[in-house]
Amino acid sequence: MKDLKVSYQRNLKSNWLIFEPEERFLMEIKSKYAFEIGMIEHNIIKSFLKPTIKRINSGVEICYDISSLQPLSRILEVRTPGIEEIRSFILEIISATKGLEEFLLEASSVVLDPEFIYSDLDLKKFSFLYIPRSEDNKKEMKLLLENILNSTNKDDKECLFMVYSMLKECQKRDFIIENLEDILDSNLKKDMEIPMFIEEEQIENDIEEKDKRKKQFNIFGGIFKGNKQKNQDEEEEFLEKVFDGYESAPNVSYINEENQGGELSNTVLLTDIKPNKSGRILRTVNGKEDIEISYLPFIIGKQERICDYVLEADGVSRIHLQFFEKDNKLYARDLNSRNGSYINDKKLENEENIRLYNGDSINICGISFILEI
Repeated sequence: MKDLKVSYQRNLKSNWLIFEPEERFLMEIKSKYAFEIGMIEHNIIKSFLKPTIKRINSGVEICYDISSLQPLSRILEVRTPGIEEIRSFILEIISATKGLEEFLLEASSVVLDPEFIYSDLDLKKFSFLYIPRSEDNKKEMKLLLENILNSTNKDDKECLFMVYSMLKECQKRDFIIENLEDILDSNLKKDMEIPMFIEEEQIENDIEEKDKRKKQFNIFGGIFKGNKQKNQDEEEEFLEKVFDGYESAPNVSYINEENQGGELSNTVLLTDIKPNKSGRILRTVNGKEDIEISYLPFIIGKQERICDYVLEADGVSRIHLQFFEKDNKLYARDLNSRNGSYINDKKLENEENIRLYNGDSINICGISFILEI
């Protein structure tokens, strides 16, 4: 988002996402958008996170508590959403934007970048951000649909065509979010087939190109894997239980918990568990047992059947710490945990990646380990 600096800050038990207007935009925030800032600061708006507005000296910071929340971008990297999930998710966006009318707020200021749409794994819902600004969210909507398209099962032609149709719609000059309802409605009324082999080939070419681009920033890895490699049937049974009951509005099931909800079919993970032959082990200092990092990416947390290792300790978040590989080097990332993670006595900042070396100390809520590589 132009004109806004984006940063993350970790306090004692909170993770904050902070938007700070650039100096050239600051006066507009204080004058032109003063009404909107006041509305989001003092009202609880359904489907939106409520910000804390900090007025420091002559500046303004729009702060959101994102503790234990997971961004949609991370969700889409490890899930294959079905057509009903996508339809329900888009309907939820439409419903959220329509709800802004009550507060005299503009739908064009809803943040639709998948990095800033958050999922609450406990409450089983998605939440949006509202940031008053001089630009509209058409580019963000395009990015969102491209991310969904990248995550769609390439054999599901009906789903591909629906998302592709929405993507083309949002590129029109006079596009507004409510226009997507017509595409969703027409998809409900009849079984849509991709017309002409030329268009089908064009869709597939576009998808391949987006897949190539996606690989450049796919750093989160497989976030929702179990304690060991599962076959496809086990994965489907697991995901059906995890994502069941995702409710957002009457008669609307979500794109789902943990990364969404509703009934799932033909669901597969987007990342494969790669056996690790390097013998990476976390040697316990004051815990119950050593932890073998037998594949990457590898998640430690308290949620069974989601994390690769379940750590039973007070204060551990459902999804706490991730180990992953980048450029053949081992890294750790705190996954927005409430109480944080420590590497060599240094508390990781939110969204911070840190390279790991043999002998590094790792502390998770008082449980200490020494890394052996």
